[in-house]
Amino acid sequence: MTEENSLAATAAVPAAEPPSKPLLSWQTAAAIATASVGVGAVLLHAIGSIRHNVFLAQFGMDADLFPKSADWLMLYGFYGVFNRANWGLIFLRQHWYWLPVVWIALGLYLFVLKTPVGEGEPGPITLWLKRKGAWAKRLILSLILSWLAVWVSVVALLLVWLATVFIGVVGETAGLATAESAKEDYAKGCEKSKSKCVILRKGEQTVSNGYVLDSSVSHIVIFDPEERKVHSLAREGAEAIFILKANSND
Repeated sequence: MTEENSLAATAAVPAAEPPSKPLLSWQTAAAIATASVGVGAVLLHAIGSIRHNVFLAQFGMDADLFPKSADWLMLYGFYGVFNRANWGLIFLRQHWYWLPVVWIALGLYLFVLKTPVGEGEPGPITLWLKRKGAWAKRLILSLILSWLAVWVSVVALLLVWLATVFIGVVGETAGLATAESAKEDYAKGCEKSKSKCVILRKGEQTVSNGYVLDSSVSHIVIFDPEERKVHSLAREGAEAIFILKANSND
């Protein structure tokens, strides 16, 4: 094979394409996952704390008397989010007819947004910029950048506000829903309710009986279904006896 044929054969072979880089590296994915876990833990803790405060407030109690650990608040917040998500699914099932309306409205919005707009005749601002020098373009560009900076700050502040509103709404609605459900259950009495009743005794004397709303190292809160009152009692020297219900098949 001549030298010319060798060069021609080499040129005919396509050059190997460089290996494509992944869109998301493992380091970036790990950083995003770590940040998501941290943000999620903060959100659950905040929602659990708000839910706990609102629940006790519905019974006239101060939540500061019953501090909870961070793990407890996160778990309580998790169940609060689940409670609200379950409510949302029930709402969608009952008002399913809104889904096609939102779907069509969103589709029309995206259609208008992606519809190309013809250039047409240049406007007065475009003609003015063409007649002026570079200083006019720099001025317009500086004004546009400063305008964008102002509105980016406003949007960021709005997003922070919406995030705090979301946390407050989820925690408060979850606490209110839990309190209302508990009140309905407690109104049935110890024999018919799903919640267990407790008898609080000190020595041979019964000091209270009803449902435990909350407890701490020093105090316990009991709701009396007969008197419909809430009792906050010291736990020192007290014995709580839970009333177990018999199984339905016994």
